[in-house]
Amino acid sequence: MKYKDSVYDLVLLGFEGVVDGSSALQQAFGVSKEVAVDFVERMPCVVKSSATEEAISPFLAALKEVRARVEIRPSDTTSTASMSGTALPSTAIPMDLLEPMDLSEPLDLMEPLNLPDKARGAKRPEGTESAKGTGTQPSTTQGQHEGEEPKFSATLVRLFRRLTMPLLLLAAVGAFAWWWMSDPPVLVGPSPSEARRVVILLHGYGASKDNLVPLAKRLGEYAPETSFILPGAPHSVGISGKTWYPQFRASSQEAMEEKLSEYRAEARDVVMDIADDLMADGTRAGDIYVGGFSQGASVALDVILHEPNASDFGGLVFLSGGSVNLDLSMLASRPLIRAFVSHGKSDPVLGIGRSNQLVEELEVSGHDVTLVNFEGGHSIPHEVVESLGYFLADL
Repeated sequence: MKYKDSVYDLVLLGFEGVVDGSSALQQAFGVSKEVAVDFVERMPCVVKSSATEEAISPFLAALKEVRARVEIRPSDTTSTASMSGTALPSTAIPMDLLEPMDLSEPLDLMEPLNLPDKARGAKRPEGTESAKGTGTQPSTTQGQHEGEEPKFSATLVRLFRRLTMPLLLLAAVGAFAWWWMSDPPVLVGPSPSEARRVVILLHGYGASKDNLVPLAKRLGEYAPETSFILPGAPHSVGISGKTWYPQFRASSQEAMEEKLSEYRAEARDVVMDIADDLMADGTRAGDIYVGGFSQGASVALDVILHEPNASDFGGLVFLSGGSVNLDLSMLASRPLIRAFVSHGKSDPVLGIGRSNQLVEELEVSGHDVTLVNFEGGHSIPHEVVESLGYFLADL
């Protein structure tokens, strides 16, 4: 009978799950390792070559032995064969592929694979021809790529799955960091463009921009045409707190003053960036007031004293603040402002003395001052809220 398919094709068909071709030969036909390796080396279509009967006679002898021992169950597509008491793989080998081969002509190892359709498990598409029928030969490189592409795609899929969660986590952390670092101000009340006045209100040490939102809402009940802008400090403290001047250590007094000067300038920049945007959008400098509570009050006073563009601001709101390292005598050379100052008489955090000194300097310099000292500590009681509300309403 005329040769139908290469023996190596038969092995791959019958033992598709076996990666090593020589191992498949050994398992299926009981040939020695040397014979199997030698045969596999001859089979790949790397160069144009032929195999004679003498070259594959050991393999053919084993093939005849297999043919004699293979048992096929009519009701099942898989079979179990035994050879010399050794169990063979349970994959069925179609009997029509084991028909005798005519070796009168050399086996052309470059011949394309033309397994019967039933052996391949699928019908050949209509209108297609084998490479031999068209006179073309398969490309070794193309065949290799066809086997490599699924592996490469699977590798990409696994890599994508492994990187998905880390990338999503990194994106979430980045978004949170951007939100935390940018920390846009909170707006309470009407838009600055629609308000009669704008108050930039600064929180104290360890608090956040949201800390003074209730105060701003209460004040808005007295002065509804006032817009309140509440920015956050640039430095973190504790789990969720913020600070305008972070704690630090210095090797000398000079180094400490230099570092503190940098932090003060950074805090002032936060306020002035907001003020510059307001004025660029049409808000008059005289309608801008800067104020705060505790450390925020100190920053507000620093802005009034040292920022040239703040010289025309309408006024200052100083709630239980301090004025350490601030030269209050500079108030004498500054244009007149309206100032509201309040402090608890028994404040254990920041003593009332610095507020009293500030009031004295303001009055000596001719500024308009409203002072509310109350019985209590470091807080903003109702009487202060009420007085400050009327103060803003009268501006």
